[in-house]
Amino acid sequence: METSFPAWPSAPTALYEDLSEIRSLRRWSTFSAIFAIAIILLLVCDALLHGSTAHIPEVIVVTFGFFLLWFLAFSQRRSYPVTANAIRYLAPIVMYPVLYGMVHEMIAGGRPSDTHLIDDVLLNIDHAIFGLNPIIWLGEHQHPMMTDVLHLAYFSYYFGAPVLLILMFRGNAITDFRRVLAAITIGWYGALVSYALFPALGPQRWMPAELPTLEGWLPTTQWVQTFLEVNLVPAVRDCVPSMHTGVTLLTLFYARRYQKRFFWIFLFPGIGVIIGTVYTQQHYVTDVLLGALAAIVIFAVVEKFRPA
Repeated sequence: METSFPAWPSAPTALYEDLSEIRSLRRWSTFSAIFAIAIILLLVCDALLHGSTAHIPEVIVVTFGFFLLWFLAFSQRRSYPVTANAIRYLAPIVMYPVLYGMVHEMIAGGRPSDTHLIDDVLLNIDHAIFGLNPIIWLGEHQHPMMTDVLHLAYFSYYFGAPVLLILMFRGNAITDFRRVLAAITIGWYGALVSYALFPALGPQRWMPAELPTLEGWLPTTQWVQTFLEVNLVPAVRDCVPSMHTGVTLLTLFYARRYQKRFFWIFLFPGIGVIIGTVYTQQHYVTDVLLGALAAIVIFAVVEKFRPA
């Protein structure tokens, strides 16, 4: 059995949270868990309304499985408080990548690519801003070292927010941790709704024949490119907004406030994520701007309403 840690007298962390007073599922519930499940159910209903049944059984089974795990954590909260609380808070974060591909397949089933993609609109906006295609321009001015660095930076996105949340789970006040968890959850799950409404493949998949091939010196570049090729199947239309940009900015906003050491560690990789979204041909500049706007809006909403 795990040791039940006493709550800190002033600002207890989630790691040391006293669970003895939590006697109902209502109090065990968190904003992030409720928001995540609500978005998934909304997208299931949307898929059905658009005539798609693709992957709906799998999505429901996975979501229900995580709910059972979450309920099991509630039932064992006194015996295994640390593990139970980690599951309580972080289940939506773990569930997101598990469901990601299935949710996109489910959404795409009711929205055929040839009638719903908006890549041409996004590219036209980029042209209007720059007078040229910035993706092609960057490819024509590529450098192998820059290609290696920005591919690695782009991949670091998958670690930024989770590492911040783990650090805050262990070392920051519960209220601060919950607020940051809510912001990341809104960013990730909320974007799924936008992907359904404004589907886009991104330059690399929408116009591959027009783009210069990016080549680096290190094998890591080829590895990242292969990783993206395998995971970004045609049904994944996740450009608007760029949540690589949005979630990275949220991570940096909150890391600067609550985890200064991690902020300095992740600052340059985080900047590289944002630049890399365009350089690696995954996003249009318009997506990046919308991702930055989404981060600002989410930050403002969470700071105002402080969901727990």
